[in-house]
Amino acid sequence: RKYEKDDKEAHMQLSINLYRKNKYGLMNKSITLYDKKYGVDSNIDLNEYMKANALLKRSIEKLDNNLRKSAIAYYQKLADRTQDYSLKRAINMYLIDYYIDQENHVNTIQIAKKLYVTSRSNFDTETTEKAAEAILHGLAMLSQSDKVKTFLNDESVKKLIPKQTLLAYLTYSYLKIGDVKNVIRLYDKHKKRLGPSVHHSLLFNFGEALFRSA
Repeated sequence: RKYEKDDKEAHMQLSINLYRKNKYGLMNKSITLYDKKYGVDSNIDLNEYMKANALLKRSIEKLDNNLRKSAIAYYQKLADRTQDYSLKRAINMYLIDYYIDQENHVNTIQIAKKLYVTSRSNFDTETTEKAAEAILHGLAMLSQSDKVKTFLNDESVKKLIPKQTLLAYLTYSYLKIGDVKNVIRLYDKHKKRLGPSVHHSLLFNFGEALFRSA
């Protein structure tokens, strides 16, 4: 920060230094004082981000799940508010991984949908693909085969995700509700176009369907 001749920048540098030294109590006091003195300005995202990170680090150190939940709430609020796409993307990617790890498929889908929309509007194809896969993952885990089919019929999704990956998600959603006939039907329908290298998940779903049928 260019803090030599700017009191506001000097205050920001102080908060950052305290954050880097893991002095989170003093950092929070510094940020609170900054907010009172200068109000909401362009530094709000950075200040809120440091507070969320501090909570997350404390939760890891103390194995405190309540602190982690507070950090997650901070992240979600910040991701929804910020106009900084790179920050929004980074937080939402983290939240998707967090909710997948927690097996919270509803929240996985909600966050992934937000990221899908914002990444498309920012022409970030790689992130849009990851968001689409996260949506498919959540729907498949919730056995929402009809919604999986609807999402897969979207032309933009078809362009983003390889055909075999799409089939893997669809067959898994059928397999999860015990509809093995549709798994076998889909595989037989497309097998001639799959080529010699078939997606491992698709092979597993087909094999599992055959095993259950037998």
